[in-house]
Amino acid sequence: MALVTGSGRRLGAELAVAFAVAGYDVAIHHHASRDGAERTRIRAAAEGGQAAVFQADLREAAEIERLFQLVSERFGRLDCLVNSAAIFPLAPWSELTPETWHEVLAVNLTAPFLCVRAAEPLLRAAGGGHVVNVVDLGAFEAWIDRPANGVSKAGLLKLTQSLARALAPDILVNAVAPGTIHMPEEPAPYALPSPRRLPLRRWGAPEDVAEAVLFLARTRHVTGQCIVVDGGKLLL
Repeated sequence: MALVTGSGRRLGAELAVAFAVAGYDVAIHHHASRDGAERTRIRAAAEGGQAAVFQADLREAAEIERLFQLVSERFGRLDCLVNSAAIFPLAPWSELTPETWHEVLAVNLTAPFLCVRAAEPLLRAAGGGHVVNVVDLGAFEAWIDRPANGVSKAGLLKLTQSLARALAPDILVNAVAPGTIHMPEEPAPYALPSPRRLPLRRWGAPEDVAEAVLFLARTRHVTGQCIVVDGGKLLL
């Protein structure tokens, strides 16, 4: 059974459906994407397993506790937590306010910390399990137009490594770092560079990321690692 945060839309939704295709029951979390979460639920349920939608504001610790309590009551177990929920505001240094800074870190870094803390008893009760944190290339690159995002994702990567040691050997904690992922059903929210310079010469697709996440959700001897799914961009 897998819980994917931020799975009401875009990449999170595709990850939730990929877990359903792989035979998992799926808890679909959203904050304010109720219609999208319901569409995700329908797609996931069509694969034959159980799927349910849960709403929570991950900026609030009490709502995170409530989310995991409801998931436990509905499914009775948790095998994998995917921390996918994130915000990605365009806010260069000259425009970055303390409010935006705190909100980005609250959603992208503090919420995963709180989610793992709430998930740990459920994962241990299931005999151990997996956590997969979704970071991005901002953890490795210096993005001048989104410094808060880069700091949050670099922090999440370090949290991944720390938790991998703290929760071993029963809970394996890893990360995946997508590069530019083309979502065919949506217009790009920002100008995409040409993929011609990438070693693999194409955009990433949601299934590329899902493949890595599912591997990390099943591995028995990999922990504290980050799989970069970027078509080779970091090699340039």
